[in-house]
Amino acid sequence: MNKWSPSTRGFYALQSSFIPADAVEITDQQKIDLLAAELAGLEIMPDVNGFPVAQAKSVSLQDLKSVQIKKISQDCQDSIIAGQLSSALGAEHLYPTAPIDQQNLTANFSSSLVPGLSSNWSTPQMCRDSDGVWAYRLHSAAQIQQVGIDVKAAIVAILLHKYALQSQINAATTIEAVKAVVW
Repeated sequence: MNKWSPSTRGFYALQSSFIPADAVEITDQQKIDLLAAELAGLEIMPDVNGFPVAQAKSVSLQDLKSVQIKKISQDCQDSIIAGQLSSALGAEHLYPTAPIDQQNLTANFSSSLVPGLSSNWSTPQMCRDSDGVWAYRLHSAAQIQQVGIDVKAAIVAILLHKYALQSQINAATTIEAVKAVVW
């Protein structure tokens, strides 16, 4: 599920740290359909109840670039908070990466760097195993540091991908070229 705001005309994941008060809930399919309509040259406007509807508008190259960059930014945010993988526990686990999860991981990572930790120091960290079971699992200092390194590397890769796509959009000279740049 997602939300769409009439005031910002923007999409928001339910896990977003900021969602405007006027945002209305929409399905994933509605978001996909609306973004496709937007890329096809339609404008997303609120109906009388504040729900998004696509309607015809003329689209300039610059307008389309702005729309596509906004979509790429949202896709980037969605990819970051979708969770990231690490094999720090010996097998691959998925770690949640919503903003509060990143803060918790940072706190655990920082705690693992305190000088003079006992050799049996550990900290619980939420993660999902290959069976799909979410649980707080104990991590040694080395393990939580590896999770932090892996998550940071994944997020940096996502951000660099966003930058590369935005650069392609900005360099595009035709509407077709802009539409071809997707996450």
